[in-house]
Amino acid sequence: MLLPLGAQDKQQIPSSKFWGNQNAYLQRQASVMFDLIDQTLDRNRPAKWAPEARLLALSNLDLLLHDTINDNGTPLLAFINSRIGKVAEDMQTPVKSGYKLYKIYNDGFVARTPSVSIAFDFVRGICNDKHLITDSLAAAVADKCDILLITHNHSDHGDPSVVEMFLSAGKPVIAIPEFMPEDKRIRHLRPADGSSYNGTVRLPGGETSLKIYPGHQDHLMNNLYIITTP
Repeated sequence: MLLPLGAQDKQQIPSSKFWGNQNAYLQRQASVMFDLIDQTLDRNRPAKWAPEARLLALSNLDLLLHDTINDNGTPLLAFINSRIGKVAEDMQTPVKSGYKLYKIYNDGFVARTPSVSIAFDFVRGICNDKHLITDSLAAAVADKCDILLITHNHSDHGDPSVVEMFLSAGKPVIAIPEFMPEDKRIRHLRPADGSSYNGTVRLPGGETSLKIYPGHQDHLMNNLYIITTP
């Protein structure tokens, strides 16, 4: 039997610990793999030509995330919050030139330039009724963003609690009319005649150009946002 022991382990775990307990073994294996992936991604940063080690780490991450035995498990939650914690820490440093793009969860992104920080479809994530990102980490990321844009009315694209983090801080939230239509604090924008919407949003870093193209995901409205930063 090959025990799932990481290079950093200081104690040997007897095989008897896992005898007859397959789930405990697989959770231990997932814990070690998530930790190794976390370390490998840190050592092999995003680049135009990704190092093979990064590609291997991402491929193994894909395997772990598709295995439902890891749903809501401690290893998965620890990994996700480790990654988001590093995002929140990195966002403490201003962007001096160009832009930085962070993938938060699923199709959620934060784009940062020297003048503005824009969140797209930022949610805490949910699996079997349990949030994947803690409220405190979500708040830390939201605190460094100037605006939230929501593309369509799916729970992995719009999170009422994250929306409230922005609104309560006086930050604009723009969404399709189908998302939280009763909340008048949200700017519900949608081109009515099939053409594009053209407007501006005043953010702390300056006037920001906003263009919206109307799209659909199945029967749902889907806004396609194009931002021109100051």
